Amino acid sequence: MLKEIVRFELNYRKKRAATYIYFLIIFLMCFLAVTTDVVQIGGAAGQVKENSPIVISQMTLIVTVFLSLIASAIMGVAVLRDFEHNTEAILFSTPMKKFDYLLGRFLGSFVILLFIGCGIWTAFMLGDVMWWREKDKLLPFQPWNYLQPFFVFVVPNLFFSGSLLFMSGTLSRKSIVIYTQGILLLVLYLASQSLLRDLEQKEIAALLDPFGLRSFSFETQYWTPSERNARLVPLTGYVLYNRLIWVGLGIVALVVTYFGFSFNVVRNSLIRRKAAPEELRQISPEKVRLPQATQVINFRSTIQQLAKLSWFYTVSVVKEIPFIGIVISGLLLLMLNAINLGELFGTSAYPTTYSVIGLISGSFSLFFVVIVVFYTGELVWKERSVNINLIIDTLPIPDFISLVAKFTGLFIIYLGMILLLIICGMGIQVAYGYYKFELPVYFGALYSETLAFLILYSLLSIFIQVMVNNKFLGYALAILFFIVVGMFSQLGLEHALFQFGSGSLGTYSDMNVFGHFVKPFSWLQVYWFGFTGILFGVAVVFATRGSEAVMKMRWQAGKFRLNRSLVLFMMAFGIIFISSGFYIYYNVNVLNTYRNKKQGQKLRADYEKTLKKYEFNEQPKIVETQLAVDIYPDSRSFVAEGFYYLKNKTSNEIRDLHIQTGANDNVKIEYLRFDREAKVKEQFKDFNYFIYELSQPMKPGDSIRMDFKEQYVSKGFVDRGSNTSIIFNGTFFNNGYFPEIGYTDGME
Repeated sequence: MLKEIVRFELNYRKKRAATYIYFLIIFLMCFLAVTTDVVQIGGAAGQVKENSPIVISQMTLIVTVFLSLIASAIMGVAVLRDFEHNTEAILFSTPMKKFDYLLGRFLGSFVILLFIGCGIWTAFMLGDVMWWREKDKLLPFQPWNYLQPFFVFVVPNLFFSGSLLFMSGTLSRKSIVIYTQGILLLVLYLASQSLLRDLEQKEIAALLDPFGLRSFSFETQYWTPSERNARLVPLTGYVLYNRLIWVGLGIVALVVTYFGFSFNVVRNSLIRRKAAPEELRQISPEKVRLPQATQVINFRSTIQQLAKLSWFYTVSVVKEIPFIGIVISGLLLLMLNAINLGELFGTSAYPTTYSVIGLISGSFSLFFVVIVVFYTGELVWKERSVNINLIIDTLPIPDFISLVAKFTGLFIIYLGMILLLIICGMGIQVAYGYYKFELPVYFGALYSETLAFLILYSLLSIFIQVMVNNKFLGYALAILFFIVVGMFSQLGLEHALFQFGSGSLGTYSDMNVFGHFVKPFSWLQVYWFGFTGILFGVAVVFATRGSEAVMKMRWQAGKFRLNRSLVLFMMAFGIIFISSGFYIYYNVNVLNTYRNKKQGQKLRADYEKTLKKYEFNEQPKIVETQLAVDIYPDSRSFVAEGFYYLKNKTSNEIRDLHIQTGANDNVKIEYLRFDREAKVKEQFKDFNYFIYELSQPMKPGDSIRMDFKEQYVSKGFVDRGSNTSIIFNGTFFNNGYFPEIGYTDGME
């Protein structure tokens, strides 16, 4: 029977497109990592070659962390699938043994997981023989260098994480528990990183790291470049101890699964429910008189339905043990990271409010993402997961109420979570003996930037779940969207109009508060709210109501929902999206000069290639200067007027003066003149570089006066790299804004 169950599991997985999609995702990630700059997951440095054993091992370990997310979709649902498809009663009534059933499901799923993991070494092998790789950066091809890390690190990691996820899915019979288990595992990993900051705790961190990254770095920290190019990471020392500990815990998880699993379809509750009062149990049904109900459908009833459902969804999420586990895990990680708050080389700084906000954002952001992705899916599928959706769908509730209530429920949860984080942040400050809490800063930062992030991604996740109409595929696509957006900048799509949820308030300043970052942040949030509002309207149209789940039938039903109110709603958000997009484009691209990273690099490279020949031309030196600078903080501008005295300190005559005017595009030269006749001999406007030819050359020891006037004018706003030198309060800038003499190597 064991053999048949394993064979069934393998055949089932072979027919699923997801198996090959997961393999392809891992393969492409690894292949692009070693052949391009699109994906960066580690790499060589200095004299260490790109395909050295230590580099291959390090990249393999990093990919294994991502692979653990896929493990949840493979291992966690092996038994859970039977309960979701309602086949458990048939299976459990057969003479099949529990040992064969559980081990068969586990082995079949684990073999598939190993197959997906093989995408790591196959991609690395193939990538290292590509013809466009630079041969001088590579070592001779050695297949064992790719396979050894797979057996030492990947197989044990997948066994442990797979066993843990298999246990959680089998015993809980709830999909959300599987993902919570993965988050707790990730918290343990991040906690080991925090421990590693203390040099005295390296050994403990090396043992606590479930993925082996810390033990790997501990064993190889003192290797020389020649050792890194020649040696494989041996299965000895802390690497061996780490592997044994976590493989052992995986075996323990399987044993717990065996003894904790029951073939009973209905399980006894761990908590004994309170018995109904005696008077209720003695009531005769025939004596009960049902109250007369009058159906009222108006605006007030709609609002009442929305309020009741919103609160119901809020409470249903907050009461779930997995949700509580995620929040507690995030708070524990926050407390761990607070141990070394503001510490630099052993010296501590005050736990100011803005530093605590940075700690909260950095520590809890991952947990926010998890809550947004998974609990959006849980709420969208809540009625269908317990098979009462057909009853709910027959009720006289407007089509949009369900989705709006689910979003509102999440919104209420976000408000409460942020308030909890503010209280924890204040608690951290109190623990350090700091009592200047600055509540407006807490509320201003977290209830604007953080809350906007949560709202935008919640609306997007609702749209994804509704459109794909598959909870697990919706999870995968939502996570994939995060990854793809992160890769946009590598593909040249760096403009804020393409970066979903773009816009940041920057770092809070005691002098300048959030300064000029508020305006671009606000406009970008309006832009993305307009976009997600359109997506939400589309989700309302295509939301499944009833038994029809095919896209064509959902569209046929959705056309009846396109009433005047919904059309006006979508048109309003469409106008907001388009008009704000035009305004942002006008500020970023028209009022200012926009360049993406590659364009900026090309400009600097062209500067160097075009003007490098003038680097060693003899030029006079500035020996005296006087400037009158008028600063206008409200408009973030200044006007500078003055002169340089230039002296020829060389032993040769100088006829040509090379002037590099302000490198910033916002600097405009009103005039630039000398106290003797000079004309522009050559100009390079793209680089603001001008060559003046003097009518009378400067003799050795001779001087010349150069008068100039320039102004810096801030126009609109930019999407990134905003000027922080000239601000509303706290302006500080130096001579980088003023004309320079000769070639400037800082612009290369």
